[in-house]
Amino acid sequence: MLEEVIVTATKRTQTLSEVAGSISALSAAAIAKRSIDNVEDLQGMVPNLLFRDHLGSRLLAIRGVGNNVATGIVEPGVAAHLDGVYLARGDM
Repeated sequence: MLEEVIVTATKRTQTLSEVAGSISALSAAAIAKRSIDNVEDLQGMVPNLLFRDHLGSRLLAIRGVGNNVATGIVEPGVAAHLDGVYLARGDM
């Protein structure tokens, strides 16, 4: 059964076919089946998603776009949000 996917990444409601970007949608059943407990576990489910440690910080990259500087001086190329709050550095 196909379910409708609503995307709100741009602060407006769009259907999946209206979004001009790549989307990886995972059902709750798929997450439970693969025992995904945290965001780091998504590396095996989302194409080209990479988490790595660097000097005590976590760096995030998607399709090669990310940040190799963990100082907080440079804005990362990939934004991370938790419950709608922007996380400026990987160690947050």
